[in-house]
Amino acid sequence: MAAMSARKMSIRADYAAVALQDPAQSPLRVRVYPRRWLILAIYMLFSTSNLWQWIQYAIVGNLVRKYYDVSSYAVDWTSVLFMLVYIPFVYPASSLINEKGLRLSILLGAALNAAATWLKVLAVAPGRFWLLLVAQSIAAVAQVFVLTVPPTVAFLWFGANEVSTACALGVFGNQLGVSLSFFLTPLLITDHENVEDIGWDMKVYSYSLAGGSTLVLLLVIAFFQDKPATPPSVAVAVREMSASKQGEAGGGSSLAVLRRLLRCPPFLLLVASLSLCFIVFNAVGTMLNPLILLYFQNGEAFAGRVGLLFVVSGTAGGLVCGFILDKTHKFKHTSVVLVVILLVSMVAFTFTLSLGNHAVVYVVSLCLGFSSGGYFPVGMEFVSELTYPEPESIAMAVMMIAVQAASSAATVLYGWMLGAVGDLWANAFLSALLLVALLVTVFIREDLRRRHVSLAANAPDRKDTEDARKSSFKVDGHH
Repeated sequence: MAAMSARKMSIRADYAAVALQDPAQSPLRVRVYPRRWLILAIYMLFSTSNLWQWIQYAIVGNLVRKYYDVSSYAVDWTSVLFMLVYIPFVYPASSLINEKGLRLSILLGAALNAAATWLKVLAVAPGRFWLLLVAQSIAAVAQVFVLTVPPTVAFLWFGANEVSTACALGVFGNQLGVSLSFFLTPLLITDHENVEDIGWDMKVYSYSLAGGSTLVLLLVIAFFQDKPATPPSVAVAVREMSASKQGEAGGGSSLAVLRRLLRCPPFLLLVASLSLCFIVFNAVGTMLNPLILLYFQNGEAFAGRVGLLFVVSGTAGGLVCGFILDKTHKFKHTSVVLVVILLVSMVAFTFTLSLGNHAVVYVVSLCLGFSSGGYFPVGMEFVSELTYPEPESIAMAVMMIAVQAASSAATVLYGWMLGAVGDLWANAFLSALLLVALLVTVFIREDLRRRHVSLAANAPDRKDTEDARKSSFKVDGHH
């Protein structure tokens, strides 16, 4: 308790120092570097090459079953593994990011990612489905250096008025990988009477992905950096100024951060909301191929197009919402609107899929994708706001453990329900989860701590600074 109190006083003191100093006389300097766009671009390429692998086998599940002579349940595990293996590794990886920096972590992730793709080249043989699962597991471990990173890259490299857009662009890399996998995989791996011809398609596909992942690794080695020499925003500067004092008070360790996060009710409510919503994205994305084939004969290519629209619209949703957040900072309002759209879209998907109408499926999938894909970067930035000045990597780790655990369990349950009770009840189950998510989201208290720091530092006079400081720290009990 004493350590927590000391750390809280340290943050307040550093905050006040930055907020009240005359910028012309203060040693504090903030600067944004053009290099930030290169750093973001390299991360996006890394995340694209990694997330591409999540759905690459499930979207052509019928062909994978035919080539390897395995069950549909086994093919489903190529996607579920990506979520399940992630869980035990994400917290250690986030601690590594927090304690050793971005460069080492991204380098390790890119190396694992490239290794996984080359193993998949070796796995192209009818009796090597086990090796494919091993490779998919390694790619899932690499994913721990992907999904939690966008807020950290955005915060450390971008200015206060562009951080949400930068985070959305980082998530765009994730969604781009899934989009390309949805679109290109059914085009590059096609059905043939001769199983060996399917194997040839898979071999060419695997070599291409391995080559791209290796190029990404070389870019990380050559150009990726931890952070800029000068902080890009006041919020970064405040946290850096207090870092040594946190260590002296015993409050800077990853375990201490974790304990504080687990005592922050708004953060826990937001994690619950994101987990419930992301279940829909993962479950529908994983089972899209069998869902479409239920009502559209020979609909593999159609399933790929629907999946592409699903993810591309999510990408658009993330970018649009990131821009809106940078302009309005209305995190809770944006979150509630997105969850409402997602709920309505899922209900529509539940009752219109059986119509067998291509246009209806496209429209509903667009709305599903926009809202579910848009909510993810919004949620990441909302988490960063609620938990500042804690390290984003640890907060994202807690969030992603909950999201991936819920998604893994729900995707397995959803797949079972499709076979046992039919798609109508399975989709109704997802709709019910979204109704709970909406109720949870409504009760989140919008305490934008990082935003309050920026407002106070840029206040025109001391009175405004004092008001902003009081607003920022009146609910500081969990720090």
